[in-house]
This record gives sequence, C-alpha cells and structure tokens, in this order.
Amino acid sequence: MTSFQHTHQEAHAMASSALSEHRDFAATYALLEELATAGGDYGILRPARRCLSEAFTELTDSGLHTPNVIVSPPSVANAEDGFDRLEDLLARMLGDVTGLPAVLRLTRVRELVAKARGSG
Repeated sequence: MTSFQHTHQEAHAMASSALSEHRDFAATYALLEELATAGGDYGILRPARRCLSEAFTELTDSGLHTPNVIVSPPSVANAEDGFDRLEDLLARMLGDVTGLPAVLRLTRVRELVAKARGSG
C-alpha cells in the first residue's frame, strides 16, 4: 500500500468516526432509515426511496457506522415534513463537522436527499 493510499484510508476512517459521533447522527440515521424503508407510507415513490437508501448507505459508510444508542425516528406528518427535518439535521451536521472527507460525505448525503425529494 502506498503512503497516499494509507493516508486516504485513515482520513476516510476519521470522517466516518467523526460523523457517527456527532450529536445529530443517531436522529439522522433513524429518520433516513425510516424514510428509505417505510417511505411508501408517506407517499414517497420507489425511485426516491432508492435515493434515500443510497444516502443511508453513504451516511453509514455501507453500514460500518451505526449509532451508539437506539433512537426512534421523529414523528413526521408526511413526506415533506420528513424531508424538511432531514435537511435541518444534515445542515446542522455540515455546519459542525470539519475535515474534507466528512464534509464531502455529508454533501453527498444531502445531494441524494435533494434528488429523492425532487423525484417524489
């Protein structure tokens, strides 16, 4: 392994760890999982739920990072309410995290959530 690859791996691990330790990670995790898996109950169409699933995978680094505590997803009235709450959580996380890998990961999650919102 080259020095660059090793440094990249370390930065990737630190970004994942920093995100999973953020105070809003558990709530974001729970809400994103709820909208991705039970989104049909809120009127979220299948293509949008696929985007949410992809965002969930990105947030959790393919399932490697999960919350340290069990958190129930916040109660949402409908898809719009769920997307609004998710956007608020992601915006707070982005405002708090530092380091390019963490910022890039959260930016990708926000892009996927925006894409899901735009596709119904």
